[in-house]
Amino acid sequence: MNDAPGIPTLDNPSDNGWVGTMEPSLTVLPAIDIDEDTLSYEFEVYVSDKYGREGVLHSSAVSNTTFWQVSPLLPQDGWYYWRARAIDEHGLAGQWAQPVYFFADSDGVNDAPRIKLDELYFEHKRHKKLCEIRSAIKSRLESIKDRLHNKYGWGDDDERNECRDYAEIEWKDYDPDSNAYISLYYSNSNESETGTLIVEGLREDPDHRHDKYKWDVTDLADGVYFVYAVIDDGTTRVVKYSPNAMVIGDGAGQPYIEFKDDDDHHKYYKKKKRIKIKWNDLDSDSNASIALYYDTDNTGFDGSLIVSGLEEDPDKKADQYKWDISELADGKYYIYAIIQDGIHQLRVYSREEIRVGSKNKRDGDEDDDKKDRNDWWSTWFSDYDKKKDKNDD
Repeated sequence: MNDAPGIPTLDNPSDNGWVGTMEPSLTVLPAIDIDEDTLSYEFEVYVSDKYGREGVLHSSAVSNTTFWQVSPLLPQDGWYYWRARAIDEHGLAGQWAQPVYFFADSDGVNDAPRIKLDELYFEHKRHKKLCEIRSAIKSRLESIKDRLHNKYGWGDDDERNECRDYAEIEWKDYDPDSNAYISLYYSNSNESETGTLIVEGLREDPDHRHDKYKWDVTDLADGVYFVYAVIDDGTTRVVKYSPNAMVIGDGAGQPYIEFKDDDDHHKYYKKKKRIKIKWNDLDSDSNASIALYYDTDNTGFDGSLIVSGLEEDPDKKADQYKWDISELADGKYYIYAIIQDGIHQLRVYSREEIRVGSKNKRDGDEDDDKKDRNDWWSTWFSDYDKKKDKNDD
């Protein structure tokens, strides 16, 4: 009796892999045949997408070796999947291996993944009163449940519920030619990569409502915490920090500052005006010192000093500074602050730019605005909407 050969292992491209050619070689590891027959391999490659929807057969072939170079060429950059099975010398075929997805890129360049964290949302004990009421009710119910369990053996004696605090971490990610992995960390600094892991192994796909994570911070000690994301596609590793920090309790003595951004951040300021810079600050155990700077971009902390020696206390109306911009050249600027108490130091940029000059377009402004309108987030969402409309049709 002739037995069918076993299932080959799909070796290359690997699942969610990337190839820099439109005629990739598909390779399997040899299948096992208990009859020790000579085996050939049948390959199939399908046009698909990264969401796992069933595709259309592009091409197939039977090879006397463990590899086959796809022919004809794949039609365009995009997602495909392939599978293979073994056939013995009597023509008896084994089962198909599970499909493996890969991205084909005609330019041979694996584009770097990107990620942008949204503002952290956290309100400590935001449902405190409700939580206390629920806890009291649950405590009473658990007492009744314990008595029933001890007397009749009903219910589980180890199940307890308690109120938890959660922070919402949301982001936007983009990886056009692979399915990168994302890890989330928290740290007391917004400049180091020595944080504590929150979660790892998140995938860049799928997007939108999946680009969020609910972080249980109930047991986190008082302090100032930033979140940063690491996105890695196997070739390029990118790190991005949250634009703000999450403050638990009194911050445990760590100074913190956060700018109050103007709702109309595209407003132009005339040179003869003074700009009011506003912020919120915190330092529970000392009176930290604040310095303000301006910069032509929002990276590097290599700008020019506006003012130094501002005190963290008092708060409210004191948390502002009127900046004279009469000598400033027309253009776009970012403000950043450095707050320090002799032990800790924090540097943070404003999230919005300040535009100095007339509302009439200055040299280069029009090109910058076009760039703003055509940034990769806008492009990504536009592509998504086009795909969605096409799928709906």
